[in-house]
Amino acid sequence: MNPAEMNSERWRVVKSLLESALELKAEDRCAFLDQACAGDEALRLDVECFIAAHEQAGDFIGHL
Repeated sequence: MNPAEMNSERWRVVKSLLESALELKAEDRCAFLDQACAGDEALRLDVECFIAAHEQAGDFIGHL
């Protein structure tokens, strides 16, 4: 999901959950998202997509 494709309220929620999830250990994120998304699978998928993109990006600047 692209932030430009979301309305501002949806992006605010996704961004907040993303920031909170990234502060956790990877193994604690699932339980956090279970509780935070409260069955909203679309919201959870959005957050998980951004988490995956963040992890995939890693420290790419350090490799330049």
